[in-house]
Amino acid sequence: PQGRQGPPGVSNARLLVEVSAAASDTTASHEVQCTGGRVAIGGGARILGATTDDAPAGVVVVASYPVGVSGTPQAIWKAEAMELVEVTDDWRLEVRTVCADAADQ
Repeated sequence: PQGRQGPPGVSNARLLVEVSAAASDTTASHEVQCTGGRVAIGGGARILGATTDDAPAGVVVVASYPVGVSGTPQAIWKAEAMELVEVTDDWRLEVRTVCADAADQ
């Protein structure tokens, strides 16, 4: 026999990708905002070179997490990066998030 219907889930998932401007700062952060009432259900980040996908040695992602304003769903994914050693080359921070319509549980 068929079981009970489960709770509503996630729909209309979309991947958003943004890349920060190239710089040689010792730290950087960047955010991606979901639109249309969607929530951030996952995400991540990586370091890129100034003009290529090759990251310079010595730069690492130190945080990657969802952000929500008190009382509202988490609609932003934020990442932070830093240089572990002085890096003379410019680098960029790429942030990715999966945004989706999520039913209230």
